[in-house]
Amino acid sequence: MWVRTDVPGSEVVVFDDSAGLHARGWQNALDPLPYALTYEVWTDSRWATTRLVAHAEGAGWTRDLDLVREGDSWTCQVDCAGGSSLASFDGNDLRPSAPPGIDDPASLRGLVDVDIGGSPLTNALPVHRLALLDAPPGHKARLASVWVIPPTLEVTASAQTYTVRDGGRIHYGDATTGVDVGYDDQGWVDSYPGLAHRVAST
Repeated sequence: MWVRTDVPGSEVVVFDDSAGLHARGWQNALDPLPYALTYEVWTDSRWATTRLVAHAEGAGWTRDLDLVREGDSWTCQVDCAGGSSLASFDGNDLRPSAPPGIDDPASLRGLVDVDIGGSPLTNALPVHRLALLDAPPGHKARLASVWVIPPTLEVTASAQTYTVRDGGRIHYGDATTGVDVGYDDQGWVDSYPGLAHRVAST
């Protein structure tokens, strides 16, 4: 369980990581309005994401998203009801109202990680897939992820950089705007400055 530090909210996740990852998560936040998000994510044995199913809802609206990766390509199924002016906050700016999903799934070709906005869980996916906690300090990985932005569940490609620090920390972002995210020895986020910190685990 993580508690958000940027806005009122939390996330609880149950998972099986015995052969890749299968996780179910529950996210609640006021970002930029109250919403509840449930999701389920699967990876293959190499920790490359194969599917994400997500459902978000709030007062008078719902959004549903089903993303599936086969090879280098993604397919996207969506549904929505109400909330025609629903918008989302991307951490820097309020984004214009958008439907769930993405207009051109081909723009996601070759991407293998999903990143759910506000979710510490999904920040662990490339860390596991690339074994970054086993890499020496200074090692850098540049990649793009499939970014799913609550509460609209708009999908876009997001360029990301992970730079290994010492002490179980990985710098996320560039040299001037990023943060040092703390991970435990199992590769799960302990603290994400400006976003969330973990309060419980088993």
